[in-house]
Amino acid sequence: MSRFPSTRTLLTGAVVGPVLFVAVFTVLGAIRPGYDPMRMFVSLLMLSDGGLVQVASFLISGLLILGAAIGLRRVLAPGPGCRLAPIGVGLGGVGLVVAGIFPTDPVQGYPPGTPLGLPLTASWHAVLHVLGALLFFGGLPFASIVLTRRFASAGAIGWVVYSAASGIGMFLFNVVTSASPGTAGMFPDVAGLLQRIAIVLGLAWLALLSIHFSRELTAATEADGAPVI
Repeated sequence: MSRFPSTRTLLTGAVVGPVLFVAVFTVLGAIRPGYDPMRMFVSLLMLSDGGLVQVASFLISGLLILGAAIGLRRVLAPGPGCRLAPIGVGLGGVGLVVAGIFPTDPVQGYPPGTPLGLPLTASWHAVLHVLGALLFFGGLPFASIVLTRRFASAGAIGWVVYSAASGIGMFLFNVVTSASPGTAGMFPDVAGLLQRIAIVLGLAWLALLSIHFSRELTAATEADGAPVI
């Protein structure tokens, strides 16, 4: 008896979720009055008018990525990363959900009238928001690095290089947005851009990984004469 939802459906969430999340923050960042996507963090789009759209994208994308972690666990044969990689992806999905439930505080001059920089103290929900962000920006790089060993053992050098570069890049680009207390990182004038690069690096890797394993699933099931799930 096939499992519901199917493995293919769950893996598709790793494509739909990232595309949805990036599309929403790109469009909202371009049309929101007083918002500067070069300087300001994505989470600030949860505040002010239209904030519920950004909140919804956090929640929906996070749940889709969490489901993709289950699909990844199903499709990975026993071997390096078969358990830890899905856990990392799952943490990334949980992180988006947590960040969506608990909004950040007004910072970086947004909404308009908010002082520049970061506040000396944070609200309880902003602390939980940061925790969600840490799960997201830590979980996906962890998963990508874990899978480099699996790809290396399979001789997939292209995936080794891509996974390592994506994980390290996502981690480093995020670090430079938060490395200096009281500011938006070491480069506050482009903090929003750097954070977006980090997000896209991680989510693009996850989407392409899903497509890769979906194709492998198709090839395996067709070779066995079994229905594609």
